[in-house]
Amino acid sequence: MDYQSKNELLVYMQWVDLGSSFDWSVFSAVNFGPDVSTTFSSNMSEFNELSPGFYGGFSRSNMNSLVVSLAGLKTVAEIPTGKFSSLMNVNFGRNSLREIKRSNFPRPAPELENIDLNRNEISYLPDDLFTDMFKLKRLDISINQISVLAEETFKPIISSLDRLIVLRLSLTCDCRLAWILPYWREKVIDASGMVWPVTCKEPPDLAGRRVRDLQVQDLACKVKL
Repeated sequence: MDYQSKNELLVYMQWVDLGSSFDWSVFSAVNFGPDVSTTFSSNMSEFNELSPGFYGGFSRSNMNSLVVSLAGLKTVAEIPTGKFSSLMNVNFGRNSLREIKRSNFPRPAPELENIDLNRNEISYLPDDLFTDMFKLKRLDISINQISVLAEETFKPIISSLDRLIVLRLSLTCDCRLAWILPYWREKVIDASGMVWPVTCKEPPDLAGRRVRDLQVQDLACKVKL
């Protein structure tokens, strides 16, 4: 643990193998104090699971930043309802997550401004994932297996977002994508320099087309008879 100032506590772990039975309750004995903000940051450590015990150990903290990257995370526990509402930054990037749920974030999340989920194995974003995230400004879902950017999912945050980062996604370019085209040039980062542009994977007649070059009239959905 590192005291950055009298009002900020940094817990930083690097190159640590925590195994599957690390006792996070040791942190419950820390007197965080009501006016001290806490940052938890881990990089290149072995976690596999961010367990319920983690949130129990830090339940008395005013955590404003939670970073667990390059940890091999496969599962993230639910955050107890009404807890950790002070979080401004959540970074689960560069892990092995296949699923992400609304309960993996504070409920509500009145201060949350940044979510980073890049380089995981996520294929689906639930409709309610971003509800009650009124201040979310930056979202990175790059290099996942996401093929659909559903309007219902992004509707609660599209107005507040400054940056939606979607590098190297292969999208299904049908009518479900039409809603976001007016926002694309203003809010979406879809390429790094001239490489990795976001292109259509399906349907076949649009395969390989850059999304930013599409018009609403290019997008259609098959009608089931």
